[in-house]
Order: sequence, then structure tokens, then C-alpha cells
Amino acid sequence: MELNICALEETGHTRSSLKKIDFNCGDKKEDKELSKYLKQLAWKNNEISIARTFVACDIENPKCIFGYYTASMSLIEVKNLPDDLKDSLPGYPIPAMLIGKFAVNRSVQRKGIGKKLIRHAFENVIEISKKVAVYAVIVDAKNKEVKEYYIEQAGFLSLIDRPLSVYIPVISIKEAQANAQKAMQSQEISSIN
Repeated sequence: MELNICALEETGHTRSSLKKIDFNCGDKKEDKELSKYLKQLAWKNNEISIARTFVACDIENPKCIFGYYTASMSLIEVKNLPDDLKDSLPGYPIPAMLIGKFAVNRSVQRKGIGKKLIRHAFENVIEISKKVAVYAVIVDAKNKEVKEYYIEQAGFLSLIDRPLSVYIPVISIKEAQANAQKAMQSQEISSIN
């Protein structure tokens, strides 16, 4: 399965065809809400610029959606950050990109699609940050288990007073990307020698 990650409107779907897709990310209430969002609300929210939806789809069949995330701009209240950061930031809200919805179809879960979607979101925020100030990426996790995953596996930090939200500074994303590029270059040099 070869993946392409693109904007929802690039898949060839229409608002009505999207309602008929086979997308189910699970049986829990929050999973059903995420499945419903893609089918019923994503297209409209794209049209009115509330949230932009990006999908992971089959490169051969772009209408076959394996997962998605939504991106929009947001703010972080400084009071919601750890004390050690509060002193280095202004006292007013700071800009962030919000990943408000994030889901992978249950038929392809645990196959790396979620990681590819997050990587895509990170690439987007790095591009955005070249033109518009953005301090961090916020993720609204669907439950405590998912929140813990972001913290333990991806280096996100908790937001105070937002029980299911985590964030990662854009500078941390840029540093991780630079380190990954250096590691790949080292591997290429080693394979040549």
C-alpha cells in the first residue's frame, strides 16, 4: 500500500460522496465521533475555513481514505504552560497550530499511518512558521490513553487546565527534523565507505 497525504479536496470526493465512505476508526463514543466528523463535517469546515482536513489515502485510489487530521490556528494561554516557560514568554496568548481531529481507519491501525500523518502536520507547521508566527502544535487527544502516548512516545508536553491537550514547540520539531536529516546523511556516508 502506497500512501499519499493530501488536502481532502484533492481526493476527488464531493461532500455527498464523503458521506458514503467506509471509514470507521473504532467502537468507542469518541471514535464514532471522529468517523462521523470526516463523513459529515470535514467538507463543510474546509469550505468555511474553520479547519483544513488532510487525508492519508491510497496513491492508486485517492478516494480510499485511511486516516486524517484537521489543522487550524489556535492560541495557547501562557497560564496553561509550565512555570519554567512562563518567564520566557510574553503574558499574552501565543500562536499555535491545532490538530483538533485525528483518526486512522481501524482496518489499517498500527501500520504507521498515524505517524505519517503527524509527520505531515509537522512539515506543514514548519512551512507555515516561515510566513506566520507559530510557537507550538497543540493536539486535542481523544482520551487519556492517547494523551499519554503523545507524551511518552512523541515528546509532547501537557497543557495545564486543558485535560486532554498536549503541545510541542515548533523549535523542538525543527530540531528533531534536523537530527533525523543528520542521521540519514551519516548512514548514506557509511554505506558509501
